[in-house]
Amino acid sequence: MLFLGGGVFSIYEGIHKIREPEPVERVWLGVGILAVSLLLEGGATLSNIKELNKRRGKKPFMKYLRDTTDSDLVVVFGENSAAVLGLTLAIGALGLASATGDGRWDGIGSAAIGLVLVGVAIFLATEVSSLLLGERADPEVETLARKIVDEMPALERVLNLMTMQQGPGEVLMHVKIAFDPTLTIEQACDAINEFEARRRKERPEVRWVYVE
Repeated sequence: MLFLGGGVFSIYEGIHKIREPEPVERVWLGVGILAVSLLLEGGATLSNIKELNKRRGKKPFMKYLRDTTDSDLVVVFGENSAAVLGLTLAIGALGLASATGDGRWDGIGSAAIGLVLVGVAIFLATEVSSLLLGERADPEVETLARKIVDEMPALERVLNLMTMQQGPGEVLMHVKIAFDPTLTIEQACDAINEFEARRRKERPEVRWVYVE
């Protein structure tokens, strides 16, 4: 809501300044403040990108942003990247307004910043809402579970498998498995325990598993 509200207000201010342009004053002061802010926000954004690169592994950057359940990291990245792009646009618009003597450039810059904020708001709402409503976990979690079943002689095949992302690093799994019909109850329990132990070793984020 903050991004959306700020974006709409910035677009409104930009349209107002385009219709009723005013000369910009103390350009050097405005550029100086914006430049310092850009350095600070740029440093924070680079740190954020480094952390994202560590977590995404070989997965493409944008695909990781769409697939990841680390909503806190995505929100921080959206905030930082919006700030860097917005400050860059503001410096450019202020410089053009001063160089040309046309105050409408200031309004164009405000409108462009507003569009950036609205775009980031839509992106974050789309990414975070799926976690709030409940979404399927990373497909690799399901692939690993099926692989473990295939490798265990006591287990024949996966009949049904469902996962739900409960939050960052927390996955719930329900799996229906066909067992070797010759197993005793004790052997079936041992097979389930082995399945859960192997799965937990590879994907510890799967916190709850229900085997049927």
